Amino acid sequence: MAEPYFPVNSTPPKFDTATLAERVYLRLREDILYNVYAPNDPLPEEALAAKLNVSRAPVREALRRLAADGLVTL
Repeated sequence: MAEPYFPVNSTPPKFDTATLAERVYLRLREDILYNVYAPNDPLPEEALAAKLNVSRAPVREALRRLAADGLVTL
């Protein structure tokens, strides 16, 4: 099998391998840590999913991880 071609003195491109749930988790975590959401603000799945333009499943998974981190309560 031939090696992939990359121009001389270049590095291979970096691919984003994070899952959608991972990206939602990181975004919500950052928003929480930077006080985009005030403490005790409700974080409804539907509203977050609409804001982030994703389905509710990755939001639900991200909220579970945030709860495990102690950043939200479910």
